[in-house]
Amino acid sequence: MQASKALQDGQWEKARDLILSIKIWSLMPEEKSVKEMLGRRIQEEGLRTYLFTNSAYYTTLSIPLLAATFSLPQKAVTSIISRMIWSDELSASLDYAPSTIDGAASGEKLPVVIFHRVELTRLQQLAQTLADKVNTLVEGNEKALDAKLGGSGGAGGGAWADGEKR
Repeated sequence: MQASKALQDGQWEKARDLILSIKIWSLMPEEKSVKEMLGRRIQEEGLRTYLFTNSAYYTTLSIPLLAATFSLPQKAVTSIISRMIWSDELSASLDYAPSTIDGAASGEKLPVVIFHRVELTRLQQLAQTLADKVNTLVEGNEKALDAKLGGSGGAGGGAWADGEKR
């Protein structure tokens, strides 16, 4: 749980360390390669999570900066962003923009991701609000049902866990 919170906050290194500190990995064959693969995947998912969470706050974002932040090669960052754009997970495009970083050669162009703003119509905003309220009601009803039936409030517990009906 702490690892997912850290990943959500953009702290992929902390998330990786927490996941890799779990002692179960020592019981797996080829422990080192499994840990390396997990670390790499956590870096990539950290980037994806960062983009999902923060894309609303940026108009453009430097790919070299993302590569440095997540310790990934620029090609890998570009590939991940391209897949997100292709699968409509991210409303953005890739381009080159003039560098504004001190120390960069004048006229040098850096690869950037340009985020597109998607404004919701009034109907879409109302539908989103309604969906949020319905979700809140469903969660409240589930909690009340669990309390009434004496369930544990999670998967694997409660009177409904084995498909029983009362």
